[in-house]
Amino acid sequence: MVRKRETWQRLPDGRYRAQPRHPVTGARLSITAQTLGELQARLERLRTTRSDLRYGLVSIATATKQLRAAPVAAARRTAADLWPSYLAGLSPSARRVSRSTWARRVQPYVGGVPLPELTESALRTWLSTLEAEHRAPKSREAAYYVLAGIVRQALGDGTLESYPWGAFRPARAASLSPREALASPAELARLLAAAREREPAGDLVARVATLALAGVRVAEAAGLGWDDVDLAGGMLVVRYQAARDWRERWTDRPRDPTKGRRVRRQIMHPALVTLLAAARARLAELGQYRDDGPVFPSRAGAWRTSGTVLSTRALRVLVTAAGLPNVHRWVPHSLRHSFASLEVRGSGGDLRAAQSRTGHATLAQLEGYVHASGRGLSPSSIGELPELAPGPPPAPRELAPFVPPAPPPSAPSPSLPSPAANYTTLAAAWLAAPGPSERPIEVTAAARRAYRRARARALTAGLPSDEAKAAGRRAHRASLGAWARALGRASRA
Repeated sequence: MVRKRETWQRLPDGRYRAQPRHPVTGARLSITAQTLGELQARLERLRTTRSDLRYGLVSIATATKQLRAAPVAAARRTAADLWPSYLAGLSPSARRVSRSTWARRVQPYVGGVPLPELTESALRTWLSTLEAEHRAPKSREAAYYVLAGIVRQALGDGTLESYPWGAFRPARAASLSPREALASPAELARLLAAAREREPAGDLVARVATLALAGVRVAEAAGLGWDDVDLAGGMLVVRYQAARDWRERWTDRPRDPTKGRRVRRQIMHPALVTLLAAARARLAELGQYRDDGPVFPSRAGAWRTSGTVLSTRALRVLVTAAGLPNVHRWVPHSLRHSFASLEVRGSGGDLRAAQSRTGHATLAQLEGYVHASGRGLSPSSIGELPELAPGPPPAPRELAPFVPPAPPPSAPSPSLPSPAANYTTLAAAWLAAPGPSERPIEVTAAARRAYRRARARALTAGLPSDEAKAAGRRAHRASLGAWARALGRASRA
């Protein structure tokens, strides 16, 4: 086997430097020495540790201690150095949010600061700067947790012994003002009247009514097709939602599952049937109606994304016109709050009956109401809405059968199996893979999941935070130890 040649460079001050990969974390290290022989000796020590770890001769903890004792200049590592590996371990949804937080509130301020210099004073200065720039409390809190997550990687690979800012933790962000909600069907009628007056020939009133009378989320309304609506039977099926980047995964229509990953069916309010029938007739006049087309298409007749169904600004204009209070507390999701609130009040406090219509996973999400019994699909408990002209009678039509969405295509790795493969198969493929040997990202992600699960179980059992973190670290080491043992078995096979 031909060993890969180590590269090094001569620094302006006469020292020699090499930048190999860390055998445990895969992060780029910077090793310096006064002579070339000393540098090669340190690189040989690193290669020996990597070989022992690869063949299961030492544990992850032992290898980390050996590397910690080596004179590696990892103390100059910054959050920017660890950011790519931290991002790779996140879920797709968390990755999108973390990218924005990192780019706007972390990287420009403390991304290039060496980790040991992130002291309590440095963090207080950073958070004070964000506050002076009028960043929201939740945004400042999210920025701190992104930085803390990056530093936890340095704790795991031995670069740091503890958090450089010690026991300092920022104050928890205060809860925002509660969302407003409609207090009665009369207020809902005023809101719908304002929508019809603002857009007499459009579908704005139908969009508002769908959110308020069916309780669908804005992303679910954007993914609603006419094959989900049975006007003759008065039934509505919520199968999909249109996420912000749904066009990267689907070509014909949004097919992402709903937030609860369940298909919801409910009997529509008679007023909603009337308004949706009028909206369908209008689309037919414009030549934009299709049996499998969007219920609320854009002006070009295409499927919408969640943010374009009803914006916060447009809703607040309607709230102002309807004379409703606390305009600054209204957002599109307030209409779902209104739906749940009106359903519970209209059913006399029967939470089970309201839950069957709202689609909440638990009764705890309907906090503040008394539990009562109920079952099955119940008709809407919201009273009749005044001053709504009847629309044309709908033609009877059966709903299309539900077809679960196929998973988005993904290119398989040329050398490694899928993340669902066990460690034995993964280790055999890793040993046979050509090129530099870096630990697979599936192993790192599994170790992080083990840490989170163990820590959550310890906190649930009532253990202190320090003991819960210690339990998480033990689970993290055990997961990586299982990977090392799998490597040993694969190398002896």
